[in-house]
Amino acid sequence: LMLQLGVASQQAAPAPAVTATDYPSLAAAIAAQPGKAIFVPPGDYEISEALVIRSDGAGLFGPGRIIQKNPGSGIIQVTGARKTVRNVPWRPRAVKV
Repeated sequence: LMLQLGVASQQAAPAPAVTATDYPSLAAAIAAQPGKAIFVPPGDYEISEALVIRSDGAGLFGPGRIIQKNPGSGIIQVTGARKTVRNVPWRPRAVKV
């Protein structure tokens, strides 16, 4: 599976305070910065477990692609109240074993 993040409008995004590449993984960035939106720069980011977004205000944005290498796991799990997921195009991707 693959998730392509996108920008919701044509306006330039504000300079992010947190960038995914500041951490060893997307999961580490989410855990270290609860409640913050994390910018995912261009490139492919492979994961093997679903990314869990728990805190209000938390999320991912940017042109990066999240590629799930484990066909038995989802890409993003959103828990709790007051979360929004929008303008996130995605498509399944065949996995060869």
